[in-house]
Amino acid sequence: MAEENKKKTEQEKEFDELCKKYEKLEPMTTRIILSSKASTLIPALNKIADDGLSGVELFRDFILIAIAADNRLSAGEYEALLPAMRAFFGEEEVPSYEDCKKRVSSLKKEEEEAKEAMNDFVDSIGKFSPAMKEDLIVVALLICSIDGKISPKEKAWIQKLMA
Repeated sequence: MAEENKKKTEQEKEFDELCKKYEKLEPMTTRIILSSKASTLIPALNKIADDGLSGVELFRDFILIAIAADNRLSAGEYEALLPAMRAFFGEEEVPSYEDCKKRVSSLKKEEEEAKEAMNDFVDSIGKFSPAMKEDLIVVALLICSIDGKISPKEKAWIQKLMA
């Protein structure tokens, strides 16, 4: 039992170090990595999308849930994400700050349900493409760290995605 607790502590330390690495990224580096991940994830999501959703819509929903993981969206977070959202959604598809705030607010009401649905989605993707699941986790880390700090709620959600 002590060995299991020690191992868990080591895993927690590794996760905390991973979070710190993402928290320290420069905004331009974050945008470059996000753009790179979007350029591979969106076409792959297009191939598996159903219910009339496109890969762009699935990716946008994932980003919005990542933004809402700590139940708040600051203007600074939105502004930091704006260039990346423009790059992968196109100007006409980028939700406004007010729309994002409304979406985050609506997700608060259904927070656990939305997070669980996205967790199930990421898990199902991981079954046929572990690399794609890893890319989505990287995107979650990037989005959640955009304000320089990954909150405890964000960490808990990311850890669920990783499980």
